[in-house]
Amino acid sequence: YSSLTAGFLRVYNSPNVGSLLVAGNLTANVISTGTTVNYPNTVRWSQSFGLNSGPVTWAPTLVNTANELEVPVRGPLLDGFALNGNFYMFSYWDCVMMAPIGYTSTSAPVFGISLVTKGRGLINENCWAIVDQVAYGVDARDIWMFDGGKFTPIGDQKVKNYFYNNLNANYINQIFMINNTEKYQIEIYYPDIYSTGHCNQMLSYRYDLQIWNPPRQV
Repeated sequence: YSSLTAGFLRVYNSPNVGSLLVAGNLTANVISTGTTVNYPNTVRWSQSFGLNSGPVTWAPTLVNTANELEVPVRGPLLDGFALNGNFYMFSYWDCVMMAPIGYTSTSAPVFGISLVTKGRGLINENCWAIVDQVAYGVDARDIWMFDGGKFTPIGDQKVKNYFYNNLNANYINQIFMINNTEKYQIEIYYPDIYSTGHCNQMLSYRYDLQIWNPPRQV
């Protein structure tokens, strides 16, 4: 390859390996053919590195942590995050887990990739936030929380109907979720059906009280 780019790049502090970089949804410029090839379901992780440093190489060897493989999700990988010692990656539809596993035959640590669930993904790469040991996200049909073990819907049918019926499907890339730590709430900014491409509505969830606030215009 003359160059290799990624749809997302995240730091993963693995409990048994240390810090490494995880990249997914790769696009490569192939020197031999002069073409550009996309590998939407490929994930690559780097050699581990120390504090205030970076990976020396991404090339796999027998003695480092770097590797690359395909993951079993439908659609291209959108983003990922570390939670409770594992790294979770999402497409529009599905979620997979990258987790450290035991090893005995080589000197290099090994990571395993397994499907967490089908039907729980991210509507775009900006639609997740982490609060302590819990992640929150928005997918194509629900607003959820995830504790590393299971996905739990946090919106009742009234909340979901309000959000998805008012959401402008032409601008789903303009949906954003943030953690407002001062107000102890998850905030979802999105364009409604009258928007011309910018966020003009906000829906928020108080995670300390486990209640939804009234919707607001922004």
